[in-house]
Amino acid sequence: MDYPLTRRDDLTETLHGVEVSDPYRWLEDADDPDVQAWAGEQQAFTEAALAGLPGRGWFRSFLDAEVARPRAGMPVWRNGHYVVNRNDGAHPQDVWYLADSLEALLAGGEVVLDPNAWSEDGTSSLSAFSISRDGARLAYARSDGGSDWQHIRVKDLATCEDTDEPVVAKFTSPAWLPDDRSFLYTTFDEAADARGTATAGLGTARLMVHRPDGEDELLLSFPDEPHTQAWGQVSHEGGHLLVSIVRGTERTNRLWVYP
Repeated sequence: MDYPLTRRDDLTETLHGVEVSDPYRWLEDADDPDVQAWAGEQQAFTEAALAGLPGRGWFRSFLDAEVARPRAGMPVWRNGHYVVNRNDGAHPQDVWYLADSLEALLAGGEVVLDPNAWSEDGTSSLSAFSISRDGARLAYARSDGGSDWQHIRVKDLATCEDTDEPVVAKFTSPAWLPDDRSFLYTTFDEAADARGTATAGLGTARLMVHRPDGEDELLLSFPDEPHTQAWGQVSHEGGHLLVSIVRGTERTNRLWVYP
């Protein structure tokens, strides 16, 4: 096969007294036009190779038939509101429906979230959502282009309208506090550059409280531990805040509990 050419740079660094060659470091910058051109050549080469496989047509038809099956998730109930995800098999992503009773939900319900309409190329998705205990608000996290960065917004379930500006977060799920108006989320120093293609570190992780007036409050951070992050959740009865704290990819964690 005539593989696309991959450039090799003459780049060598001395790390801890050892010379280390890194000829492909230029590929780490996903926003570089040269890298994007290289990725396009690789994709074209791969598609051409796969197109020649004798069973590809059958395999595509088989997968299309499996994915096209209608499906639905488990309804979530909060103080008189029911929410469920469904897919008729014709959409890449599930659509979320809202109703005030199970009968109304079975009859169809009202669309409250449709990630299929969030972007023209279909690369925006729902990464997390949470309904307040009083059933009045839904906090949902949107991810764009497959990035781990999330944009959390609050939707009024009475009007199905967004009520405030998005909050930039990462590796988190919104956790409502007992006032049913504030929620916890985790973000990082580099949230202002939430492109999803950066290769530098994220900076200090911060466990935050989002307030309805937009004046968010820092709850917990570890500025002297750059690889440590925390995320919070509220106990089932609503009386305790549970904070899980991890460092890097260690398979251990700290658990702090606050009344």
